[in-house]
Amino acid sequence: MAELEAAGVKFITLRRRGAALLASVSRLGPCKRIAIPHGKRTYPHVEVHDSILALPRYGGDIRQIILRGNGREHPTFLISNDFELPVQLVVGHYARRAPRNRISP
Repeated sequence: MAELEAAGVKFITLRRRGAALLASVSRLGPCKRIAIPHGKRTYPHVEVHDSILALPRYGGDIRQIILRGNGREHPTFLISNDFELPVQLVVGHYARRAPRNRISP
């Protein structure tokens, strides 16, 4: 990720959910409810918590967006180096990514 940052590439990716990270969600402040700008979603309205933090071995600040209410048992943690894009668009861009395991007919 640090190499992408150095090259000026904006990224959005998942952060691994560990037990300590999941436990920290209960201590969060209020979440914001947003609509994901993506037409065919089963759960188009989610709760998000947007924050800035420092990750070990990254060497700078990173944006973390925690999603709840998206049909998953546990919250989803997105990280990005794009601090200017509105949270709805960050979540929307990630939601429109190409599925990894798509099987062609």
